[in-house]
Amino acid sequence: MSSQVDEGNIENIYNKLIQKINILKKIKTKSTTKNLFYNRLISECIFWALSIIEENNNSLEIINEKFIADLVIFVNKNKDSFKMDRSSFAKELQKRYTVLGDYFAKKLNISFDDYLITTSEFKKENKLNKNVKNPEQKETSFDDLRINKPEPSSITIVDICRQMERQRFLIRPPYQREEVKNRNKSSAIIESILLGIKLPPIFVYKRKDGVSEVLDGQQRLLSILGFLKKEYLDEKGNKQKSNKHGYSLSLNNGILNDLHGCNVDKLTSEQVKKINNFDLWIIEINSRYNKDFEPIDLFLRLNSKPYPIKENTFEMWNSYIDKDIIESIKSTMSDNINWFYFRKNNKRMENENIYTAFTYLQYYQDNCDSLDFKPLEYYKIGEKINFRLKSKTDVTKILEDVKNKENLIKACNDLSEVFIYKVKSIVEDDSVNRIDVLNKNFEKICNVSTSGRRTQQSFYALWFFVSKISIQSIEKNKISIREDLHALFQLMNFVKSKESFERKIKSFWKKYQ
Repeated sequence: MSSQVDEGNIENIYNKLIQKINILKKIKTKSTTKNLFYNRLISECIFWALSIIEENNNSLEIINEKFIADLVIFVNKNKDSFKMDRSSFAKELQKRYTVLGDYFAKKLNISFDDYLITTSEFKKENKLNKNVKNPEQKETSFDDLRINKPEPSSITIVDICRQMERQRFLIRPPYQREEVKNRNKSSAIIESILLGIKLPPIFVYKRKDGVSEVLDGQQRLLSILGFLKKEYLDEKGNKQKSNKHGYSLSLNNGILNDLHGCNVDKLTSEQVKKINNFDLWIIEINSRYNKDFEPIDLFLRLNSKPYPIKENTFEMWNSYIDKDIIESIKSTMSDNINWFYFRKNNKRMENENIYTAFTYLQYYQDNCDSLDFKPLEYYKIGEKINFRLKSKTDVTKILEDVKNKENLIKACNDLSEVFIYKVKSIVEDDSVNRIDVLNKNFEKICNVSTSGRRTQQSFYALWFFVSKISIQSIEKNKISIREDLHALFQLMNFVKSKESFERKIKSFWKKYQ
């Protein structure tokens, strides 16, 4: 709908959506506060009914408090129609929509017949369609029912070479760009293979003739084939060599720097075997199940970076920053991740991001005379106070500078022994040190119960608040500090001015000096 709607109507559609969601919220609140039955099936059916009311040009203002109160009672009386058991079966599904549709129809004098599949007209038309024999129609096979969402599988370099020899694998279809002559990147790919690090998946399109065209991953494949001195077939079936055929590894700054300057002939037989038998992820899009698929479209999409790794993030730092620094950060995180985490779902290394930011702040605290934490800033926007790092680019610069290595590793250790130790001391109960207790107290302090999720700025704010409180003071005043921190986090959402907020922080620091 969002791709087809007129731009001028977007705001109206959005407002209608929010209006329906707010009505559902009221209905759910009314049900739960009275300890009455409620589940998502009720939400789905009511949303459907509200949409029909709109479709019939009726205002949703008619769904007032009295209507909601009556509806809640009606649903509770008919809760058997909304049970989750067998809820996707036709009979059960039809029953709950009919029950709710009849209720709204009677209350609002709106016909729901056209939106239910029980009308005689529908049945009649459906029966006619079934009886019409289409000569072109044939029985549905399992192949026709196959889901066309491609799942990754694995393939070795040896297998790819075999397929190329049989002219079943095309690395350079006409739309592919020229081979990149970057020996450093190609060397890093070989190094990753030798270290057992998974490479990103190769996307291929399997044509009707059975030939697989590489849509994305050409550079990776050519880097591997070029190093192994293997040829490939072009789109005309001619054998070609990579522009880097037989190249030597450029790993002066790599992990396996002892292999710097080595070509395939200088590797051990075990290392060559490891490259040949390395499992590549491959995602195949089969023309048989994707009849309207255009390989060039996906090629363009994949190469316009639809899901890029952002600069100044741990995903990026993890790929090239000194291994000892990265491992120190990961180690500190693994020791505390069961309670001191930013995201439970950590697909994009957001937890590592937070720990790296704290290591950076600890580095400044350890190596600068001033305790004003200049890398960290806060500002007022509306009625709220927001915290953030002043410059993520500066984090990258500090991490990249080899002269900072020892100080950064020390900062990471200090982070565990100072800041994280302080926070843990605040949130743990003297008698009970369970993970669920740590999480509960941590989220209560940071006001997570109102926001529903942990926020990045909450972590930065917590760093700032406890920065000038000693461990000894925390041990003596744990409960009081916990309550005052909670008050500061609440104040962040409703503050008159930045100056008044600063006065509160200074008062907090002075109290526990």
